[in-house]
Amino acid sequence: MTLANEDLPQLKSYFYEWLAEADSSRRPGAFELSLQERLIRVEETLSNQIELTRQRRPAQKSAQTSSSSCKSHWVLSINKYRG
Repeated sequence: MTLANEDLPQLKSYFYEWLAEADSSRRPGAFELSLQERLIRVEETLSNQIELTRQRRPAQKSAQTSSSSCKSHWVLSINKYRG
């Protein structure tokens, strides 16, 4: 059986279809699995950091409020002495 020039585009399309099918049915290797596990760990760590930041933010606001009220009280006390 000989191939004509007209057969090449058809074979080319079949070849790309076979490659895509073979690639999609391929099982992930150790490298892909380790990358996926590492990505999951990074996402979990980021999620934990975000949660900690959200928990600390109200505590920081209340500390800033009490600190600023202490400063204003201190300034008022000094102004009393100055006359």
